Amino acid sequence: MDNNGVIKYKILVVVMLIVGIIALGFIFFTKSNKENISQEVGSRVVENTPKIVEEREEKTSMSLIMVGDYLIHSSVYKDAAKNAGGTGYDFKPMLKYIKEKVKDYDLAYYNQETILGGSEIGVSDYPNFNSPYEAGDAMIDAGFNLVSLATNHTMDSREKAVLNSRKYWDRQQNILAVRKL
Repeated sequence: MDNNGVIKYKILVVVMLIVGIIALGFIFFTKSNKENISQEVGSRVVENTPKIVEEREEKTSMSLIMVGDYLIHSSVYKDAAKNAGGTGYDFKPMLKYIKEKVKDYDLAYYNQETILGGSEIGVSDYPNFNSPYEAGDAMIDAGFNLVSLATNHTMDSREKAVLNSRKYWDRQQNILAVRKL
């Protein structure tokens, strides 16, 4: 750096210090001025405000139940097919005891471990899971209103199952399907 560069650098540093000092002074002055004003106004408000007879603290609460992996194997499909009497799948009888518990909660979350790609692309279990839509219907009927779809089995039955699952969940009402964190 030549002499001119050194001089310009020193001038720049001095200017930056002056700007910084002015900014700090401005911040300090406006803060202390606001405190004085709010104290003055606050005392006048207290003097002119009628006494509050009763103070109420409003509390809001919400209850939550969370259920782990809804992982559907072929033995479960077979029972659901029997329950349906040859017209698809009926998982609802399997969830009757869970339904009794879930009804008491505001938020009812579960993890849909296997993809709901629908039976039209073939129901399958390990290692490439694909579950029928009726499995989701049963969980909704049981009272679940929040479901996670992002699992290690999401891509088991490839893109078609993922797209079918998304369409299925988009058609549902009163349930939020979370597909990513």
